[in-house]
Amino acid sequence: MQLLAAQPESGKLFLARKRALQGMRWFPISDGFDNILLFYFPLENGVDVARVVHGSRDLEQLVVEGFFG
Repeated sequence: MQLLAAQPESGKLFLARKRALQGMRWFPISDGFDNILLFYFPLENGVDVARVVHGSRDLEQLVVEGFFG
């Protein structure tokens, strides 16, 4: 979280067609949390965490179901 707070653009851009999700990025969590993804929006001085999900989830289906807003 300290890395993302200092460098909010360091995560990968999450490509989404939904306007509300444009600009959202994702970052894999490490330190013993295998396959956990943090989805967030970069802010001027930090990040706004949208969701934390297991990487095995069907992310496209989560978008369809409204899981990301």
